Amino acid sequence: MLENEKNEKHYKKFDFFYRRTAFRSMTEFYKGLFKPILDKWREGERKSTKNYVQTYLWQLSELDYYLHNEHLSQKSAKQQTV
Repeated sequence: MLENEKNEKHYKKFDFFYRRTAFRSMTEFYKGLFKPILDKWREGERKSTKNYVQTYLWQLSELDYYLHNEHLSQKSAKQQTV
């Protein structure tokens, strides 16, 4: 019984440390990813958070739309040559 409790305690410790480490790693990744964008915003280049977020999402969606259409046109070109 004592061995079983010890193993369960060890598992809970491991689980806690794993989750904490994963959360910290994820936080650092996104901090690095969005730091340049956040720095621009902090410099006052953007008038308001709402406008900034809307502009950022709009640009991101335009890029995604362009890439998606480019992929479809390449796919259709391959199908026509076959």
